[in-house]
Amino acid sequence: MNKEKINEVPMVTLDELVSGITNHNKLMTLEARVKALEAAGNNLALLMLNGTTSEIRSALTEWRKLVATKKDNE
Repeated sequence: MNKEKINEVPMVTLDELVSGITNHNKLMTLEARVKALEAAGNNLALLMLNGTTSEIRSALTEWRKLVATKKDNE
C-alpha cells in the first residue's frame, strides 16, 4: 500500500457517511423530478400550440400527476 495515498483520504464517521449518502440520494431524486417536470411542461406547451384537444388533455393529466393542485386556502 502507498501510505501517501492513505493520508490523503479524509477520515469520516459512519454518521457523516450515511448523511452524505442520504443527501446524494435526495439530490438525485430531486434532479429526476425536475427533469420529469421539464419534459412534461415542454410537451404540454408544444401541444397547446399545435396539438389536438385529446393530446392536450393527456399531457395536462401527466403534468397534474407531477404538480399537485392547490386548494383555495393554501
